[in-house]
Amino acid sequence: MNKVFKSLSRTKYCESGSAAVEFAFIGLLLIAGTVGIVEFGRAFWLYNKLSNAIEKTSRKNLVKSIDDAQIAKEIKKDFPTAEVGTVWAEPPEVTVTLGPNFRTVKAVIAFKPVIPVLMGENIDITLTRRFWKVPSAT
Repeated sequence: MNKVFKSLSRTKYCESGSAAVEFAFIGLLLIAGTVGIVEFGRAFWLYNKLSNAIEKTSRKNLVKSIDDAQIAKEIKKDFPTAEVGTVWAEPPEVTVTLGPNFRTVKAVIAFKPVIPVLMGENIDITLTRRFWKVPSAT
């Protein structure tokens, strides 16, 4: 009985392995935070790329009036297709609706996270811009 008490009293002063246990708790948070930051950066990069494609198409529309199909084609041109499962597996879906003096362009692209367990399967990144409708010279 005395030996049991001695061995139990020794364990409260023993610190071997405590660093590994502390790292297990803190390391998990650090790794999850790093992956989250990388995923947010990728999503922001994709959003910025889509925004730049729409703005470039808008400038082209102002210089030379282009039709709805050409607008969608110009936006999708900045997103080359690749093998299935990569970032560029699917080009953005572009819809154009007509207004009185403008066209509303809506582009949706599916963001696929590297680790889908953390954020879900797909996150849709949506951008909507209005293009000035250039009057035809007739």
